[in-house]
Amino acid sequence: WSVLHCVWLGLRALSMAEVRAAIEATLSSDAGTRNGAENYLRSVERSAGFLTAVLVLATAQESQSHVQQAAAVYLKNTIKRLCSDMENTQNSTQDAAGTPNGNISAALPHPDAQQMMSALPAAVIGSQPVVRRQLAQVLAIIAERISLQSWPQLLPELVAAMSSATAAIQQHTQQQPAADPTAPAWGALQAVADALGALFARFQFTFRSDALFSEIKYVLTVVQAPLTAAFQLACGEALSGNNAPPARVRALNAADSIVVVFHALCWQDLPEFFEDNLATWVREFVRLLSMLDNLDGDSNDDDAPGALERTQANVLETCELFERKYGEEFRSSLPDVVSACWALLVARGSAPKYDSVATRGIAMLTTVARSPDFGLFGDSATLQQICEKVVLPNVELREEDEELFEDNPVEYVRRDMEGSDAESRRRSAVELVKGLLVHYEAPVTQTLSTYVAAMLARYAADADSGWKAKDAAVYVVTALGWKAGTQASGATRTSALVDVVEFYRTHVAPEFMCIVSSPASAKPILVADALRFATMFRNQLPPDLVQSLVTHCVTLIAAAGAPIVVHAYAAICVERALTMKDTTTGAARFGKQQLGAAPDVLPALVSALLARVNGNESTAAPAAGASSFENEYAMRCVLRVVVCSQELIIPHSKTILVALHTALARVSASPSNPRFNHYLFETIAALVRVAAGVSQQQQQQQQQQNGMAEQNLRMVEAALLEPFQSILANDMLEFAPYVLQILAQMLNAHAAITAAVAPVPDTFHALLPALLTQSLWDRSSYVPGMVQFLQAYIRVSGDKLSSEGKLGAVLGIFQQLVARKAQDHFGMGLLITMLDAYGMEVMGAFVKDIVRVLMMRLQSAKTAKFTNKLLSALSVMVIKYGTACVVDAMDALQPQLLATLLQQVWLKDVPAMPNAVDRKTCALGAASMITSAQFAHEPYSSLLAPMLESALVLLEASPTAAAANGRAADADEGEPVGASGVDASAVDSSVAYSQLSHTGARDEAARDVFRTIDARAHTAAALAAWSRSNPGKLEQLARDQLSQSASQALSTYLSSA
Repeated sequence: WSVLHCVWLGLRALSMAEVRAAIEATLSSDAGTRNGAENYLRSVERSAGFLTAVLVLATAQESQSHVQQAAAVYLKNTIKRLCSDMENTQNSTQDAAGTPNGNISAALPHPDAQQMMSALPAAVIGSQPVVRRQLAQVLAIIAERISLQSWPQLLPELVAAMSSATAAIQQHTQQQPAADPTAPAWGALQAVADALGALFARFQFTFRSDALFSEIKYVLTVVQAPLTAAFQLACGEALSGNNAPPARVRALNAADSIVVVFHALCWQDLPEFFEDNLATWVREFVRLLSMLDNLDGDSNDDDAPGALERTQANVLETCELFERKYGEEFRSSLPDVVSACWALLVARGSAPKYDSVATRGIAMLTTVARSPDFGLFGDSATLQQICEKVVLPNVELREEDEELFEDNPVEYVRRDMEGSDAESRRRSAVELVKGLLVHYEAPVTQTLSTYVAAMLARYAADADSGWKAKDAAVYVVTALGWKAGTQASGATRTSALVDVVEFYRTHVAPEFMCIVSSPASAKPILVADALRFATMFRNQLPPDLVQSLVTHCVTLIAAAGAPIVVHAYAAICVERALTMKDTTTGAARFGKQQLGAAPDVLPALVSALLARVNGNESTAAPAAGASSFENEYAMRCVLRVVVCSQELIIPHSKTILVALHTALARVSASPSNPRFNHYLFETIAALVRVAAGVSQQQQQQQQQQNGMAEQNLRMVEAALLEPFQSILANDMLEFAPYVLQILAQMLNAHAAITAAVAPVPDTFHALLPALLTQSLWDRSSYVPGMVQFLQAYIRVSGDKLSSEGKLGAVLGIFQQLVARKAQDHFGMGLLITMLDAYGMEVMGAFVKDIVRVLMMRLQSAKTAKFTNKLLSALSVMVIKYGTACVVDAMDALQPQLLATLLQQVWLKDVPAMPNAVDRKTCALGAASMITSAQFAHEPYSSLLAPMLESALVLLEASPTAAAANGRAADADEGEPVGASGVDASAVDSSVAYSQLSHTGARDEAARDVFRTIDARAHTAAALAAWSRSNPGKLEQLARDQLSQSASQALSTYLSSA
């Protein structure tokens, strides 16, 4: 530590006292004090000495614990921010495969980087646990961006500390002194294990590559032997009955962390050293799984797992990994592991502290049942025992499940219906049944059917005392009946041994009326079970049952006294029913036609859902700190109803808008549920789309429909523009990106309505000056929405923008975006919109500057994504302004620059261009250049044949495949994908951009500025006209210089012209 302090004392750029005071002030309850401190820290965080100062504060013994923790957290966030900022620049430290390349100064651009990285290993080892966890994450953040080989002192220093700690513990264990002098050694061992776990965690989520395996190989040469020795020592101390419980718990914690490291190192492939020593590791695994001691020094809480439970859960997860990926190497050890796992599952009770052990143990058995080693369960007595001792006890409803149903319904739904990441005993037991059915369908079905019959008989005899038996029976039948399907699509194939439709008629459907007719005696969990069963097997239900199911769901959603879970499940059931398709025709089994056939269904459904969206829930809070009103499932169902019913929803749009306005005002005051918020804005976008839309069948009455669409659009704007203005004025980071997207959608709707009855509202014009402020464009989450708004504004009010002299500001934004690797496609999209909207008389003064910006970016940081967008933009410029304009602009930079670009970039990259719209645009651009006067002379005349070949290749590509590849390529290059469809499962509480699906921003056809042009017919006509002006020229090119396929395509085009 003297080295670190000397480094700090030699730096005079900052005051330690000021940094300490600012770190403490970030914990203040006063917002002004807190914001001032954060602003100060942000202003000096790139200064020399800052990182080392914060590291000293985090680890100095004289610092108070809360200051240490705050400093460690701030250091972690600063390092993450610095690394992320660098990744967004052109010179990324990642290679094409996304693997770190070892450039430390590029990965972490800070004058303190080297000093801090040198001090970090010792800081991690010597810090308190709460600080250590944060500093370990700092190690991981840096290591993710550089190869560990480029940080040569890190692993040797950590492993040396591990070896020293192991040796010290062994020495004192052999001497058995009266006092325990090994506490510092155990602390160092634990610290190193935690640090290695943080460093290697990314190995489980990184794509396979040579660079990755080279890094893992390096890691193994340093770590594998000391890690094995440390694990043996920790297990020996944990299992020794001579040690006091606190000492055994300490050893178990170390063993647990080492197992996590081992799991990460074996994730990609089984290392040779570990394969050779697998018996050693598995022997300790079996001993740990066989340990049933109640350690007094460990947690005695029935809810919180202790060190033993955490260790056993991680051991079981690692064994499951080995059985799944390395079955042949693991096979000799499998019987012992399965036996220990079985005994552990039977011995442990149903207390929540054992949940992780139970779920991972059952997952282990499930993997074995599906693997080539399924024969371990082949004996009928074994199957009987598994069903009786493992499946049924874990599928039964526990008191804790009932409490979750009542006190935290949101979490209950996510675990039970959505299959969240949180592990569930019941879901694990269901998966085990499905696994056993793969090879033992008949005996398992027969065995469990006997239990199901007994459970249903118990319920029939006494519903009050036997309702939990029916709950378990429904779960077991769900597992037995399911053969194939997904959570989203429901069961697509069911067991021939289980009649799920008959079970639904007899035992499931009757539950729907109980809660309505006899709410006092109804069991809400059974109603939820029935809804869950119906949702999962909806594809198997005949039309009459589906219709009655939706009717029941509407009644349940409208029932104000029903629990939140029942409301949620009913909403999910309706939402999923509206997605069902006929497997033969592809038509909706329950959709717009069925909603319109019964005049009372749609208004009743809308009314019931809106009641759930905006209140009238039970008083129970769905989660700590969450609003009971924000039923995300009801909101998602509203979205699905709007999308499916299309114009049928228009008569109810005022009612929906009032409800959405109320919901928007509420969540704006206190945002708490990101998924609810996402569905809320998706619903608004869908309503705008429906309100302003004109169907193909209605286009004959275009003028009348435009008037109706304009009226509908005004109605939507009247309801929503005010809260939208409030969101933007208050700078609400969570909602502003959504609002900008919808405002752009509204503007696009105005542009599409050719018979507008009123001008664009002043709100849109008033927003423009703020969007031209450069500082807003530093917020990455705002950029997509702002670009969409500017594009829409140019389309609908481009003349106003030009007359007010604001085109220069917009082009400045284009230049700013193009300079950023992560956002250059937004800049290119904005440029193409301007080229399409304005003629040469407006854009002529800017063309040379635009070309200069594009060529500078191409030279400094060429990427496949930018190159494709650049060639597409140049093609638009050629088509709109002529080849001569582009030649002049490029020659002003460098003589014959266009010819050089075509030779070195166009001809190489265009044939592999993935996106269908870009391919079409470039094909049209190539045709325009080929037929221009400039291509009659050198250096362009020598490019006639290769440019013609490239145009024909582009035109003959498959549009469908190209479009799909284009989306993949954009995503690979860093284009934000956001939430797709109506699934916001990936949406979290972080302030980030999420694309709204229903704004139409990702509609490829809308992005095509030449969508009214048939590219093949246009090219054929242009070539035919050029051929008539240049007799025999095309024929000579086809005969002497084109490929056979291109010649044939050219002949076809000319004959059709």
